[in-house]
Amino acid sequence: MHIAVDTFLDAVKTMRACGQGRRECVVFLVEHADDGVLRVLHPEHGASSSGFELDQRWLGAFAVRQTHEQVHVQAQVHTHPGSAFHSATDDMWPMVGTVGFLSIVVPRFGNGRIQTDEIYACRLDIGGWQDVDFAALLQP
Repeated sequence: MHIAVDTFLDAVKTMRACGQGRRECVVFLVEHADDGVLRVLHPEHGASSSGFELDQRWLGAFAVRQTHEQVHVQAQVHTHPGSAFHSATDDMWPMVGTVGFLSIVVPRFGNGRIQTDEIYACRLDIGGWQDVDFAALLQP
């Protein structure tokens, strides 16, 4: 899977606005079966400076929507307050637990100028999470 630069920048813009420089935020990169285009989806969630929690009602409604609209979550993108890494919570509770799912972590709540080498990305594999070169995921 590749991520258009504009789509990723939209994800970061959304997370910056939501987190306001003091709370984590999460977005999903979703693909609609009819056109295969990745779009940013900002779920309803609670958040603090050290984590986020998806709204359970939103999650249930989204599960129904996924079936009816054939929407597939390809990646979760979220922020951390400091450097980007995959925490134990990130390892245990991905939005999707299937092989190939991407998890991308953006440092500093998405604030300031962020270099691609500061962004952490990994892909779920049969043996667990495997590091991925984030820059290699981007396409113009």
